[in-house]
Amino acid sequence: MSAIPATLTVQGLRDPYLAGELSPAEVVVASFERIRRESPAEIWITLADQSSAMSRAQALAAELARDPAAAVAALPLLGIPFAVKDNIDVAGLPTTAACPAFAHTPAASAAVVHRLEEAGAILIGKTNRDQFATGLVGTRSPYGAVRNPFDPAYISGGSSSGSAAAAAHGFVAFSLGTDTAGSGRVPAGFCNLVGIKPTPGLISTRGALPACRSLDCVSIFAHTVGDAWHVLSTLAGVDHGDPYSRAIAALGPLPRRFRIGVLVFGAMSSYGTAYLSGSPWIGLAAAAGAGLLLGALHGAICSLPRVNDIAVSIALMLFGTGLAFFLGKPFIQPEAPMLPALALGQWSTNPHVRVALTINVLFVAGIVLTFLLDWALRSTRWGLVLRLMGDNAQAARALGYPVVPVRIAATAMGGLLAGIGGAFLSLYYPGSWNGGLSSGQGLMAVALVIFARWVRRCNRRASPLATTCSTPHPTC
Repeated sequence: MSAIPATLTVQGLRDPYLAGELSPAEVVVASFERIRRESPAEIWITLADQSSAMSRAQALAAELARDPAAAVAALPLLGIPFAVKDNIDVAGLPTTAACPAFAHTPAASAAVVHRLEEAGAILIGKTNRDQFATGLVGTRSPYGAVRNPFDPAYISGGSSSGSAAAAAHGFVAFSLGTDTAGSGRVPAGFCNLVGIKPTPGLISTRGALPACRSLDCVSIFAHTVGDAWHVLSTLAGVDHGDPYSRAIAALGPLPRRFRIGVLVFGAMSSYGTAYLSGSPWIGLAAAAGAGLLLGALHGAICSLPRVNDIAVSIALMLFGTGLAFFLGKPFIQPEAPMLPALALGQWSTNPHVRVALTINVLFVAGIVLTFLLDWALRSTRWGLVLRLMGDNAQAARALGYPVVPVRIAATAMGGLLAGIGGAFLSLYYPGSWNGGLSSGQGLMAVALVIFARWVRRCNRRASPLATTCSTPHPTC
């Protein structure tokens, strides 16, 4: 048996569960023991009955022992301990909203608690909060001011203070709060957690004490974006018992590696090189090379241990953009030669039709490359390997694939394409290296959003999960 992780996470428990190295019962015992031994009293208002939680954990362990893969597939949060803010109903436990005089014991659990327990999660307890959600500080409660997990001299943020602190201390793998005007996002920021405030209506609020029904959201606290999104995927869905619930399409988490800095640096490199060489094609090659180098640098840094991908992405975005504007000063006024275009509207006497059908060669190449990559990633061996490495690096390593070199190469190629995208901006539309570049970036951003929605729709149609998965999730 493996040791209980110091910080509980969804993925950190799922893997040892699947490997048979850990049991849900062991995790529940460890969670309650840690709370008794280490937890500041003000975090909790009501703890769940440990014997009931143990009985549930043992039943889940039996399911896991029979067929681990099938059990985890059927119960995506099997054996994962969680906590809820004490304005969310749990059958048999009092709901106080941090006001003892208001306390009442509901006969039925809130919709979110019901969904989590159906998915195999195990409730540990209900947490403290600013009374009736009237605060963003976590100190306005007769059960005590919830102190910051990292420095008790500071506040935890509120109003979902106890839920954030419980997750940050590692007593549970994730927790639920509520957010009407910051009550989930503020404590997440103060407690070094990922906090998700979903679009109103995406998660049912039935069974949660309302603050403003049209704005209320059940929020999620977790240690990683992947964990938070996994919980969101379990909770999302229409609840006909909630009048504000609605079906909402989701694109999924943002890519972990951004290309904005590479795009701008590619635009500058192409324009400057085209001006100095007199050839837009040499400028295009320079943009591709610049993007390749920045992408490779990005991939290499992100492959190092204890490196945050998003922080590196933002740093390189600022680096690429700053370098572009610094080195691009001499090329603001000069005019560089532009990339050629295909005049497909010569058959028309209407000048507007002619302009509309004048298409840059890079646009045509991009359309062809889009369909080629779509086919390759879905239908070829290397495409499937790339997807495997992106979805589950551990599985890829177990199969003997060199994850780090392939990821660096893939990031470098992404940088190359972003550099070419920058060349399109400066050498065709808007065709300058100055403030007008932003109009082209805006158009490209709109195109990328449309493309992302199209790809996700295509993936849903092509995926066998599309017939069984009713909630938004990165894999479907």
